[in-house]
Amino acid sequence: MVKSLKKQLKDILIEGSLITEEELKQALQVQKEEGGRLSQILIRQGYISEKELAACLGRELNIPPIDLEKFRIDPQVVKLVPEQVARHYQLIVLSRIGKTLTVAMVDPLNIFAMDDIKALTNYRIEPIISTERDIDEAINQYYTATENLEDILKDIEEKEVELIKVGREEIDTGQILKAVDETPVVKAVNLILAEAVKERASDILIEPWQESMRIRYRVDGLLHEFTSPPKSMHQAVVSRIKIMSDLDIAERRLPQDGRFKVEVEGKEVDFRVSVLPSSFGEKVAIRVLDRSALKLNVDELGFELKSLKDLKECAQQPHGMILVCGPTGCGKTTTLYSILKFVDQPGLNLVTVEDPVEYQLEGINQVTIKPDVGLTFSSALRSI
Repeated sequence: MVKSLKKQLKDILIEGSLITEEELKQALQVQKEEGGRLSQILIRQGYISEKELAACLGRELNIPPIDLEKFRIDPQVVKLVPEQVARHYQLIVLSRIGKTLTVAMVDPLNIFAMDDIKALTNYRIEPIISTERDIDEAINQYYTATENLEDILKDIEEKEVELIKVGREEIDTGQILKAVDETPVVKAVNLILAEAVKERASDILIEPWQESMRIRYRVDGLLHEFTSPPKSMHQAVVSRIKIMSDLDIAERRLPQDGRFKVEVEGKEVDFRVSVLPSSFGEKVAIRVLDRSALKLNVDELGFELKSLKDLKECAQQPHGMILVCGPTGCGKTTTLYSILKFVDQPGLNLVTVEDPVEYQLEGINQVTIKPDVGLTFSSALRSI
């Protein structure tokens, strides 16, 4: 079957003017002398790109190619296949639906890979084609994050870090400070924040349960679970975030709000923090405000042409109201800020009243309300 496909692949490449007869002849000569797959030789020689080859295979096998850079992979599903196996067969698990795994593969006709993954996971395999480069980058991204956290947790076990006991009524501030200064706790929090930025998450949720804790990221409006530390780390992680946010680490009975700014991957990112007491400990919600990921252009928000035209016309009216509604993480703030940038011009005086200001926009007067001192939406509007 593979041999037959290769023969067809040659014809398809030539008929589609992707390679010439001379290039094919030279590639076959290299294969004869050095061995290896013809497809990889053609790529290495520069006769065809990986994406062109993936599209070609997709047409021949009626299997859709996929751009992994635009696909959100579930980190929990990735771990169904060990990294060594994924690298050996050049594949990565994308998703799980029922008893079927969707797997991105460089060579979807590798029956040995298909059989091994099926035996390893006990799932039916649905192959999708991707490029070798995209799969390598995805493996580096998803497996490295998991391994780093596993190393951190292993480090905690080896050092026997004394973390804060859950359920204590009296809080020893000195013990808290000692625990949050331990390297594993600092590394764990840093990794949680870095992964959120890398995944372009809008929110991080750190939730305590009776016997465990759960970390989830909101990406494109949907929540995805992340590998979580043990419950014994929960209070230390929360306290570390409180210290970064300049909050009271000894206060565990009342809600608290704060924010902090850190440098992640060479860029400054703001994090807005809300701490809420719950039955099994404090729940932390963190809004991720990555200015570099913010695209303030109404033309790039994904509106249909007619809706976009109507929105622009409404935004340019001398008076009126635009109501933007939707669940958390759906893009309300991005939409409103994009409209502001669209209408901003030297001849206009633009003022916003926000709770709070999430992104500072150059040339626009932004006001954060402070109800405790009497600065409310209504008082700010009267002043404007």
